[in-house]
Amino acid sequence: MKQISRYIAPMILFAGGVWLLSLRIPGWSMILGLPAIQIGIIFVIFNFDNSSKEILDLSRYHIVKCDICNDPTAAPMGEIHEVCPSCRTRKIKS
Repeated sequence: MKQISRYIAPMILFAGGVWLLSLRIPGWSMILGLPAIQIGIIFVIFNFDNSSKEILDLSRYHIVKCDICNDPTAAPMGEIHEVCPSCRTRKIKS
């Protein structure tokens, strides 16, 4: 729910800008509508960047060797033994 609430205000700002542009009020729709659309898009980009950084926090991982092929693979902190994704898919298929 927290992730969704981040995007509500920028999307409302974007939709409000589009609505203002559709009103075709001489001068005011361009003065208020275009900046609202641009600010809404920028806020959506920043929120997406922040949420992806939270989800893909690389400080919680370290590199270990795969138990099967000895290739380097990412593992959560504290894990010593890990199987790389390619070996895991081969193991599941066979």
